Amino acid sequence: MITLSRIYKAVLIIVSMYMLEYLDIVLPSGNTDMFRVIIGGIAVTLAIMTLIIPKKSPEFKNQIRFANRFFIIYIPIVLLTSVVSVIWYGYKFMSTLAIVMPYFFPLFAYPLIYIFYRDKTHKKFLKKIVILVVVIMCIKAITWYLYNYHGIILFEKLLFKHSEKWVRNGVLRMDISYLFGVSLCFLLCEFFVEHKRKAIIPAVGMILFTVFITQYRFLEIVIIITVLLVYLTSTDSNRRELIRILLLATAGIMFIALGGLDAIFASFSFDNVDYGSSNKARLLTIDYFWNLMEGFQYVIGLGFLYSYSPRAAALLTRGKNLTYWMEDIGILGGFFTFGMLSFLIYGSLFFRSIKLCVTFVQNKYADRAFLTSVVGYMIVCCLMLNILDRQRLFDTAFYIAIISYIAAKDETRLRPPLKARKLKAPTK
Repeated sequence: MITLSRIYKAVLIIVSMYMLEYLDIVLPSGNTDMFRVIIGGIAVTLAIMTLIIPKKSPEFKNQIRFANRFFIIYIPIVLLTSVVSVIWYGYKFMSTLAIVMPYFFPLFAYPLIYIFYRDKTHKKFLKKIVILVVVIMCIKAITWYLYNYHGIILFEKLLFKHSEKWVRNGVLRMDISYLFGVSLCFLLCEFFVEHKRKAIIPAVGMILFTVFITQYRFLEIVIIITVLLVYLTSTDSNRRELIRILLLATAGIMFIALGGLDAIFASFSFDNVDYGSSNKARLLTIDYFWNLMEGFQYVIGLGFLYSYSPRAAALLTRGKNLTYWMEDIGILGGFFTFGMLSFLIYGSLFFRSIKLCVTFVQNKYADRAFLTSVVGYMIVCCLMLNILDRQRLFDTAFYIAIISYIAAKDETRLRPPLKARKLKAPTK
């Protein structure tokens, strides 16, 4: 029987496969902007369908409550920024769609929550997504190895997605896939919480991918924090928690003693051979965009600044062949885009997410390890890899869906229904 939930699953699997670059394996080229406009339209359509078509139970209304509160703030700001950007930079209609539609990707949170609601669990569908992520990262790893060590080009579009010059330590780098954080958190929780030993193999593989293939030092720090969060929140036993803390403290002391901390700090130095130039470029980018802002732009930001019009392209050009990228400066890119309005977007999402995590950990709620790790990864990663730029907006839909669903599910499960509660007799 064809149900709304099954339709959503099919659509999201297809969209996820496109975002994960499976299409790049079979097609040598494609109109990325056109696909993103279509996917943004699908996100809006499915969100509206979810809010209108199904008969909403109190349980489902509770599960979308967190998402509703986020989008009540987010959508009006995106629409305002879109209008301002067209006025300032003179984008044409199709260019405007190509720029703006990806900012509606987070609306996929609604069909995701509906899928979780109908399945009565988030794990069933997320497991399918994790498999897709692990498979594409295996394909990328093989492609990377064959090119760097045997000179064989297997999937050219995957290999040179950024450029042939994206090299570090003498080898071409490849980026991690979309939904990396959600997948890693899921696998770590499967291992530490559900005690499924097989889950550690793809989890370790994903971590090694970031170390040897992506070679992005900040992401390695994010992964360490994520592993620690899962490890510390994955048991109910106070004695085990104490043992874990002691083991982590010992490991931390050894890490510092062996020079690990010095190596991390050195990588952020301007004098570092491998990383110094990128550190300087980020500071120059921050200084440049800060100087562009004036007057009311501190409140509403610079808008969506992409090279889709002559004026916008001129503002982003540095020298003859270089370009300023907001994607390179993390959460500050969100500030330069939305101005002080960004505090409303990030503040509401992060503050309420952290508040939920504290409640879950203090009360030892179910799924606290997964919720805490997803929120931790989302927030820490956002410092340098902005979750609200076009490269990561698809992941944001999963963050919001997971937080919104788990928060409501565990709260309602642990709170007895009204009819089952013992009511006190009225006092005379």
